[in-house]
Formats: sequence, C-alpha cells, structure tokens
Amino acid sequence: MEVYYGNFWNKDPVNRAEKKIVIESSFVWYGENWYIPAAYQCAKGIVLDIGRRISAEKVSDFLDKWRDNAEDLSQDETECLLADNPFQIEVDFHITTDTDALQSEGWSSTNWFSCGPEEPDKESAALMKEYGCDKAYAWQFYRVYAAWKEKGGQNCGMLGLSMKAEPVKLVREMFTAANGEAATAVEVFVPDTTALLGSRHTLHILSAREDLLDTSSFEDPGMEYPTHMQIIEYRMEPPLPDSFTLRVSDRNRGDSPRRLDGKSGSMACSVGMIFSSDGKEEGIRTQASSLYYHELSQITWEASVLAEPVSPLQLPDIALLPQ
Repeated sequence: MEVYYGNFWNKDPVNRAEKKIVIESSFVWYGENWYIPAAYQCAKGIVLDIGRRISAEKVSDFLDKWRDNAEDLSQDETECLLADNPFQIEVDFHITTDTDALQSEGWSSTNWFSCGPEEPDKESAALMKEYGCDKAYAWQFYRVYAAWKEKGGQNCGMLGLSMKAEPVKLVREMFTAANGEAATAVEVFVPDTTALLGSRHTLHILSAREDLLDTSSFEDPGMEYPTHMQIIEYRMEPPLPDSFTLRVSDRNRGDSPRRLDGKSGSMACSVGMIFSSDGKEEGIRTQASSLYYHELSQITWEASVLAEPVSPLQLPDIALLPQ
C-alpha cells in the first residue's frame, strides 16, 4: 500500500512516504477499541494511521433505521441521525515529537463495513488488507498528518499522540425572545447522568433587539445579502462549571445570499455572524441570531449544555524505528 503525506486521497508522488514505522499498538478509549498499525515518515512530515473498531451490529441497526428515512430531514431529525451514526464522533488529534519538530496540520477519515449495500471504497479496502483488520467488525480509519516545522526536522526519536473528544450536547431547552420584551427566564436542568449531578440553572434573557448587518464592504454588487438579525443579552445563574459549555444559538439557519438578477445556477455562497461576547457586567453575554431578509419580531433559540464525553488521552511515546 502506497502512503502519501496528507489525506487518504492525496496521491502526489512528491509526497510519497519514505519510511514505514510499524507500531501495532492497541488501546481502549471512548468505550471502543482503537489500533495504531503504523506511522510513515515523509519529506514533508509524519503520517499516522489509526483505526477504530466498531460493532457491525451497531452499523447494521443504524442503516436499518435510517436507510429509507435520510432525506428531507428536519433539524431535530438530522441531530438524531448524527447521534445514532456509529461513525460520527469528533476527535481532535495532536502529534508531537521529542524534539518539538512538528506542527499539526489535519486528518481525514474513511470507513469500512461489510453490512451495507455498497462496496467499500478502495482506500478503506486497501487499509483493511494492509493492516489485517478483522472483517467481523466495521472500521473507521483516520490518517493524521503533521508537517516538519523546518527542513531537517526528521532528526527525532520519539513520537507522541494525544486525542481529545469534541464536546457533545447533554441537554437543550428552547425559548422564544421577542424584540423589546421584558426580561424572561429559562430553566435548564442538567440530568444526574453527568458530573453536575442533576443541577438546576436559570438562563436569564435580559434583552432582545433587532439589528442590521452592514454589507457596504461586501465586494459583489450582483448579490443581495440578508441583513436582519436579533441580538440578545443573557446570563446563566448559577454559572456552569468550567468543564461544561453553554451554547445559545438560533434554531433556524436563516436565509442565504441571492443573485439580484434572479438567475439560478450552481453557486456556493453563504454569510453568517460570528458574534458572541462577554458583556460589560460579569457573566453577561451577547449573541446574534442567523441573518434574514425580513424584519424580525421574535426568534426561537436553543440553549444547550455541552461537555466532553470522555477524558482526553495521552498515549505513551512511540519509538521511531523504521523497517
């Protein structure tokens, strides 16, 4: 199997791996079995292949449930589908060396399973064959890559890997905020399945107002952009512990930019607001809604509490002994 620096689909001969380092390390994390078969040394950096073993029954059950129900889904249904998907976990990988020679760049993933209607792609089939993975299971393969900080960075002896799971949603509450409405309160209960042990919190919506996005700096005069948004100020009492995150967001995606000439066609374009800040008073935060073409009287919001589903993992250092 030929390996190249970058993602699974990068086949540039310039980035072909120069050395293979056999690792064959197994561990349990996130409630599942993981396997690191090998690393690869390239002129541009290091590539590390990682496999996650998944119950074939989980994949089969997921396909049976969603195979005929995966189109025209509501936002709630989409969230349920993603929560059910055994391949849908978000992990942040970080590769290091004993000489601090690397800077992390990214990773890609591909899946293998034998219980679906489609044949596995050739990348995952090649990985299964190369690493001798058990076909009684489904597998998710990750290719993590990190670049040398400077030329000659290959002079290192040990490789380190840390893994951190992205926060997942524990609980959510919906509420509606009307412009100019008096302050309201939203009760948020975090169940006792978490470290908060059934704690109760109150989200105080202090104000809600409509505002307009300034599009004067946008460069395309042939496009029209949504400009109407709602801005709210809120405070959570008591505050959540540091290990938990409060996310307040518009339940709707808002409107997309459109051409002024009314023509349709292939176009990839979107605009959004990244607007969330601490207020002047301690604990007060500000959040903007999605953008719309029409004036707004009220917006339906979602308040979510998120937490890391599992503690971060730091694996023992791996000796770089090429074969």
